[in-house]
Amino acid sequence: MPATLVMIGDGPERGALEAIAQELPSVTFTGRLSSIDLNAHMATASVLVLPSTCYETFAMAVNEAAALGTPSIVSDIGGQASLVEDGATGFTFRSGSAESLAEKWASENVNVVVADGKYSAKHWATKAEDYAGTGSGVFE
Repeated sequence: MPATLVMIGDGPERGALEAIAQELPSVTFTGRLSSIDLNAHMATASVLVLPSTCYETFAMAVNEAAALGTPSIVSDIGGQASLVEDGATGFTFRSGSAESLAEKWASENVNVVVADGKYSAKHWATKAEDYAGTGSGVFE
C-alpha cells in the first residue's frame, strides 16, 4: 500500500517544500491546525516522523503522538530521542541522514510496531502499571 505524507504546520520552508512536492499526489500540506484537528490527524496516522536537526529539549509532538498511540520515528538528537524506545515505541535514526531515515522506514520492525496500531500507548501503559505495582522507576 503506498504511503501518504501529510505535512502539518507552517514555516519559512513551506513554499519550497510545496514546490518540490507539486508532482507527488501522495503529499498534502495542511498548514497550521487547531489542537483538535492536529490530534485527529495524529490519532489516525500510522507513524509520526520528526526529522529535527536541532537539539530540542522536550519534543511535545512525540509525547502527544504517544498519548494517542501513534509510534514515532525521530532523529537521534535532543529530547525526542530519549522519548522513544527504539523498536518498541518507535525508532530513532541518525540526524541529518535521509539514508538512515529511509533504512528505518523500510525496516521490517517498523511494520510490526505500526501494524499494532496502538502499540506505543500499550507499551507506556504497561510501564505505568509496572511502576504502580512495584514501586520501581518507570524508566529502569
